Amino acid sequence: MRIRIEVQSALDKFILPQGYNPYVQGLINACIPEDIKWSGIATGTEEAHFKLFTFSQLYAKSVERIDVAPREGVEPDGRVHYQLVMSSPVWFYLSSPSPEFIQALSPRLEQAHDLHLERNLVQSVRVSAAYPVTIPAHGLVTLRIRTISPITVYQSESKDSNSAHYFAPDDPLFAKLVLDNAVRKYYAWTQEKAPSDGFSISCLDHTPHLAVISFKDTPVHGYTGRFQLTGDARLLAFLYESGLGGKNSNGFGMFDIAPEREDDAHWRRR
Repeated sequence: MRIRIEVQSALDKFILPQGYNPYVQGLINACIPEDIKWSGIATGTEEAHFKLFTFSQLYAKSVERIDVAPREGVEPDGRVHYQLVMSSPVWFYLSSPSPEFIQALSPRLEQAHDLHLERNLVQSVRVSAAYPVTIPAHGLVTLRIRTISPITVYQSESKDSNSAHYFAPDDPLFAKLVLDNAVRKYYAWTQEKAPSDGFSISCLDHTPHLAVISFKDTPVHGYTGRFQLTGDARLLAFLYESGLGGKNSNGFGMFDIAPEREDDAHWRRR
């Protein structure tokens, strides 16, 4: 299930850091009912820790990027630091395979008070149904997709995100790790073995765009662009709702089904 969340500022704009994902996640988390239960909790397995939702980047009618200097005493890291000045309202998309989660979250978002996006006071939130997308119910399906938040694929020897090794789409392990993650999430949600036969993912862009997102001061490497996704219809429908790759509930791995015509590309931003 997928919704569009429109956020109105108490002023006429939002000023946000380049790594705004934790603040969008914080707005969502502030409105998640305490009694929401994620499938798999009773099993005591690693899969029980998945929060099966994902969200997109922020959209606005106008966005201005302002470069900022690193703070005094902080060693340069070779990356450009910037803030975003976004007109109000901003909007984003959120999806989950759990209709109960979406139905419980939506009214709480609209009725909440004293919400913030970073330091920006929120005046109001409006939730609406997202555009309808139809994925075949059975058989092997091939989809052309566009990311609306970066896909991050990594391995880590510890819980320390700074030790993570990230994989690009042209790495042979990229598709394997995407599938491994999908299988674990599918089992967490259904308690059934994922229909994984025939799965593949490949980048359609000559050079996929690397997006380095600062999440709570930790750089997360993800990739945006166009991909071709093949797999069992049941698994692809699940991934459409839960996201590809890792860190989905941190705002990674959300995708759209690409329109057949390139000049229809604006449709998802309505």
